[in-house]
Amino acid sequence: MQKKQKQQELKRLITPKELQEYLKCGKNTTYRLLKYTNIPKIKIGKRYYIPVEELNEWWEKNIGAEISLR
Repeated sequence: MQKKQKQQELKRLITPKELQEYLKCGKNTTYRLLKYTNIPKIKIGKRYYIPVEELNEWWEKNIGAEISLR
């Protein structure tokens, strides 16, 4: 597999920091979203990764929904 193709495949996942920047919210809010909602995520050890395509689908399904972070 070529280096460029590997980089594109890896970019399909974003980190909580990138999600935080996209949502323009704080770190605690971002991690509450990951912990208390059904937002698509992959947890490896203590680290979260968010698949971009599944995240976009999740947003479409939850437009206008109230999300509880408890």
